[in-house]
Formats: sequence, C-alpha cells, structure tokens
Amino acid sequence: MDFEIQAQQSSMAPYHIRKYRENDRTRVLDVFSQGMNEHIPTTFCHILKLPRTLVLLLGVPLTLFLLSGSWVLALVASLILLAALRFLSRYPWTKFIVMSLRTDMSDITKTYLEHRGQGIAKALVRTALQFARDQGYSQVILITSMLQHSARALYQHMGFQKTHQFFSSMSWRLIAIPTVGFVYHLPSAGASEAQGLGGGP
Repeated sequence: MDFEIQAQQSSMAPYHIRKYRENDRTRVLDVFSQGMNEHIPTTFCHILKLPRTLVLLLGVPLTLFLLSGSWVLALVASLILLAALRFLSRYPWTKFIVMSLRTDMSDITKTYLEHRGQGIAKALVRTALQFARDQGYSQVILITSMLQHSARALYQHMGFQKTHQFFSSMSWRLIAIPTVGFVYHLPSAGASEAQGLGGGP
C-alpha cells in the first residue's frame, strides 16, 4: 500500500496519510535518497570502531614509518586510509539507492519521509498492518539494517519479532553491517471473529 505524508494545520494530528500519487514521484525519490544518505556518517563511525579498522589505521602508518623513517609518508598513508574507509562507508548505501531506483522505487509502492517524533511511523505501520489484515494476509515481513536502531526499536515495540539477520552483499559483510528481518503475525479472520464474540466489554 502506498502512503504519503502531508503536514496539516489542524488541532488534531499534524499529518495526513493518503495514497501515493504519481505526481509525488520526484519528491518521494528525493526524500528516499536523502534518508538513505543519512546513514553514511553512522556507517563511517561504525567502521572506525571495528577492531580490524583500528589495527589497519595504526599498523599501516606505523609500519611505513618504521620502514622509511618518514612521518610524512605515515601521515599521507593515514589520510589515504581514512578516505578509502569513507568511500567504503558510502558505497553500500549508494549501491542500494541505485538498485532501489531500478527495482521497487521505479514503480513506487511506499514512500520514505523523515518526520520523526510525531507518531507518523507508528501511524504508517498501523495502516500497513490494517491493510494486510483487510487483504487476508497471515503475516507482514520487513527488513532493516543493524544501524537503524530507532526503526528496529519501533518495530519490536509494535509487536514485530526478529527472525534472522544476514549480509545482503559482500560490501555489507565487509563493513560488518547485517540486514535484520522481522515478522508480524496477523490473526486469522476466524480467530478475530471468535475473539470478538467471546471477548468481554
């Protein structure tokens, strides 16, 4: 189901959920790309904290200094390594954006907006779950990355259960950021009716 958020000048909810329209496409793609790029600095910090990265950043310049006696060469090597790590932190997200624009985002089914702390994410999840119930689905499955802590906390708070984690490509494995899978089990129509008939006030 497709959703788009619009700010409302209302005393009630400050947003409105409506179906995506094709004339929203450019704005949605921009917001999607910006949302994915927000993870690049976090990814860079994550990479810098990895033990193997610390060994690399300390070991290579020190080795070069011991072999050449040049602090300049060691400093240049450090800067080159940092630039390479920065590129490495950007590459998986850029690749994901390009892949998404060629696949699911080429025929948009969902939008990505970063209006945090306003209850919009919960409203979107509830709407998606209700849509799935109405269509008779038995479960809703989603994936997110290990670094998206607030998203994972939201899904688990709303009843999603973690199922597994995996590396979706070698580049993700290289920077040690797995993809995490979640599932939400929807009650069957029969179970819902029975619960409604047998439930108390």
